Amino acid sequence: MNQNPTNIPLTVKDFDSEKVGVCFGCGCYCGYVAYLKGNSLVDIYGLPNDPNGMGSLCSRGIALLQDIPVNPMRVRKILIREGGRFREGTLEEVRSRVGGKVGIFLDRVTTDLKDHLTALKVTDRVYSEAVHLPFRPSTLKPQEWTGKKVIVALECDPVFSEVMSVRWIVDAVEKGAYLLYVGSRFGTVAQKATESIIVKPPLVVRFLENLAEEVEGGNTGDDTAGRVAELILKLGSSVLLIGDTLLRTRWRGNVLRSLQRIRKRTGADYTVVGDVSPLPVRSVEDLIREISDIDTLITTGNPFVHLPDEEVGGPFKIHITLFPNLTANLSDVVIPAVSFQEREFRGYRNGFGQVRSSGPLVSAEGYTLSEVLKALFGVEVYDVTLPYLPPVEVARLNVNETPVEEEGVYILVDRTLVDDLGHWSLWTHGMEKEQVVRMNRKTAESLGVSETVFIGGEELKVRIDNNVADDTILFPDSFEETQPFDPGVRVGKVTRGTGDRVVRYG
Repeated sequence: MNQNPTNIPLTVKDFDSEKVGVCFGCGCYCGYVAYLKGNSLVDIYGLPNDPNGMGSLCSRGIALLQDIPVNPMRVRKILIREGGRFREGTLEEVRSRVGGKVGIFLDRVTTDLKDHLTALKVTDRVYSEAVHLPFRPSTLKPQEWTGKKVIVALECDPVFSEVMSVRWIVDAVEKGAYLLYVGSRFGTVAQKATESIIVKPPLVVRFLENLAEEVEGGNTGDDTAGRVAELILKLGSSVLLIGDTLLRTRWRGNVLRSLQRIRKRTGADYTVVGDVSPLPVRSVEDLIREISDIDTLITTGNPFVHLPDEEVGGPFKIHITLFPNLTANLSDVVIPAVSFQEREFRGYRNGFGQVRSSGPLVSAEGYTLSEVLKALFGVEVYDVTLPYLPPVEVARLNVNETPVEEEGVYILVDRTLVDDLGHWSLWTHGMEKEQVVRMNRKTAESLGVSETVFIGGEELKVRIDNNVADDTILFPDSFEETQPFDPGVRVGKVTRGTGDRVVRYG
């Protein structure tokens, strides 16, 4: 990152060095300037001349940058399970136990482009929560949203994922853009929207299909889709913002096919907002389906939250982690990880089509995935340039559609204010202490529930929230049973091990 700190320090605290870097807590890639005393971070601010953050950092980024290096719950030694307990060990001991079919799971905060390329040298069984898009994730940078005259946001509220990008939507509205929000909860984007449609997830997909039909000259009887189609055709300056959650459902093909049709007819721009990868990666569903056929599984992040029960079985499990999360507790080997601010890091997951790099802010004890793979398998990647990816048009993809079932109550498993790493910090955990499922009063009355509801065999607290659509239960995806503060129920108990982010209730 070729940017310099400000001429006049932004802090009044005592420091002896300053560094500029990039936050990789999400795909916005905001720049920061940090002030250090020795190896200790004493203050941090958004870098004023950074085009992405424009001098700002969100609460999530600040917490990740400041808290992770000093968090007392960090894993700091290699641990090997023996006789039901963990003991200290070495990578040499681990090497003798790996072999057979290898699977590797990549997360977003501790693995970067080099790690992904190194993993692909070991195996083609590379998994991730990121949605693999074999086409450009965005035809625009977020800064360019602000120049559009029509914005359609579909199950997309960047404040829960790519936090700082929401400013460009607000700027567009203030410049007179027509903003339509279609989603299952009334949030920041809906509040700023010219018009909002709050409906359960399958009806969001149905609206997108109707919009595609209307721009092609059809008549679906959907008045809003008809009006928006007319605006898009008339003004010719539009962008569709698609939340990655829609691509983690059974209707992924429907969403992509509708996007194909709209783009082909109107040339509309688009952005997939959320955790997406331009490099080949298998899905959580693939991991769930294939785990019994893997001999050695190396993981980062916390993938076992997607399993429906605590019996992982099967492979020899190595977990590279910042904290002793659920996956660590169910693994055979636990290896301390380093986070993005503690290493040379090249982010590529979303970034709205850009790759950015940043050097270490502070030093740390631990290992990168690349270092572990080199120690265990002897592989190494020297060139970490993103492989050439042709600008494939989404219109050229072959996709399979699934009938949209509109009846019934649906559980939406999705992000809320605090992500999973945020629950390891008292500061950010305090923003969302309890795991509660949210539904509006009408839905609660129709289900006959009041204070609690049973989902996946677990009793969960209910919070009445009329910002949630009818026939929708919002389940926050960031809790699990081994969290240090107010533990909750993991995703897999709700999705029943399917990986689908929208499942029918009951």
